[in-house]
Parts: sequence; structure tokens; C-alpha cells
Amino acid sequence: MIDSPLAKQSLGQNFLADPNLARKLVEALDPQPGETVLEIGPGTGSLTAPLLESADRLIAVEIDDRLVDYLRERFGDRLDVRHLDILQLDLTALARETGPLAVLGNLPYYASSPILFHLLAHRRALSRAVVTLQTELAARCHAKPGTKDYGSLTIHLALYAAPQKLFNLPAHVFRPRPKVTSTALRFDFRRPAPVVPRSDLSLERVVRGAFGQRRKTLHNSLSAAFGRPLADELLARAAIDGRLRAEALAPADFVRLADALEE
Repeated sequence: MIDSPLAKQSLGQNFLADPNLARKLVEALDPQPGETVLEIGPGTGSLTAPLLESADRLIAVEIDDRLVDYLRERFGDRLDVRHLDILQLDLTALARETGPLAVLGNLPYYASSPILFHLLAHRRALSRAVVTLQTELAARCHAKPGTKDYGSLTIHLALYAAPQKLFNLPAHVFRPRPKVTSTALRFDFRRPAPVVPRSDLSLERVVRGAFGQRRKTLHNSLSAAFGRPLADELLARAAIDGRLRAEALAPADFVRLADALEE
């Protein structure tokens, strides 16, 4: 068997090296009979091995060609490994073949936020996900209104993915050892918030506009994004005080603003 490749810094690779934590992450995902699991960035296979013991079907997506070769030799035809950038994979098309996907991944720090937004964009193709992230980003995923971590990612996840913090992972369980700690989160895409916007695009527009000038009042931020007359109209329709800042609004408030934009 070929030697396990070394982590490549340019790809932000930090391989999980603790088999107990790997098993704990797989248990948190809880693969179901007949379900297809998608693993993002399997690396050297620390999560892949216990996944193969519990998942009926596993598809692993790996961007590093060295690791693709390694995984194919290590696991043989038991593993469907694909040499792809996860951001280029059409998850909706894949789910048409497999059914709803359960996702597991130790996400590279530099690409974690784009990957989360990619999952959100294809959320109807997913059942749930368990991922590890830099703790600082994980805090943004489940932040409360009025805090510095609260922002666009928080709002989208709160509305569509029911984020849940699972546990922290210390730096020493990764190889090479990163300078930051990690946190495992679970997302349930089958449990959206009680009220969701009529249009994803309108939500994106109002959230981006509201946080575009974070230190300014909501009225000033929305005026800069949409013009003062429309900003006044949106705030009136949604019954929101324009003197507030964006970070003070709950996700449901942004739903009202997004729906007002649709009227």
C-alpha cells in the first residue's frame, strides 16, 4: 500500500487523527438503512473507515489527486471516491440519483464558509449534515441576535438548517496541528424555521443590504442598498424600526423584510 500523503498547506488540510472522535462524528450523523452518505474531503480516511462500517452507500468527494489515489488503494471498490471540488458538485442532481444525502465532513478552514453556503443552496437535496469547523466560524453559525458573530450565515442557517453545536475538538487531534480549535456542528435540513421567506433571492438581497454597512442604522443600510423610498416602504411593510442595526433583528424579521420586497 502507498504511504499516506502529507497534508498540503495550500489546500488547508488538517487530518483528523483521533479514531474515537471520528467514530463520535459518525455516530452523530447516524447513517440510516438505504441512505447515501456524502463525505466532503475524506483526506486519509479517518472518517471514511467508520463510515463504511455503518453507511449502506458512501460517496467521498476529494479535491487532492494524491489522496484520491490513496483512498482508492486503501478502500478499493467499497468506496465511491470522486476527484472533485465540492463547490463544483451539483448536489441536487446527485440526490436525484441517490435520494436525499446525509453529509459528513472535516471541512478545510479556508473553504468552510463557501461550503456551508453551497449546502444551503442545495438544502432540498440534503437531509442533515455533521461538519467540523474552526470554532470562530462555528460561533457565527449559531450566534444570537445582538452579538458580534451574528450575520448573514447565522440567519440563513437558522431559517433552513436548525444548527446545533455538538462538541469541540482540540488542536492536538489533527495532523498537522492547527493553531486554532475546531467545533462539530449538526444541521438538520428537514427542520426549517416555522416561517421562511417566499423567495431565497429576496432574503439574500435584504440580508446583504442590511449588513452591507453593519455599523449604520438599518434605515441607512437599506437606503444605500435599495434607495431611500424603497427602504422606507420595506421597513413600513415589515413593521420594523429603521433606527435599529441589522444585528438586532431576529431571522424572522428578515423574513418579513424579504417578503415585503416581494409585494
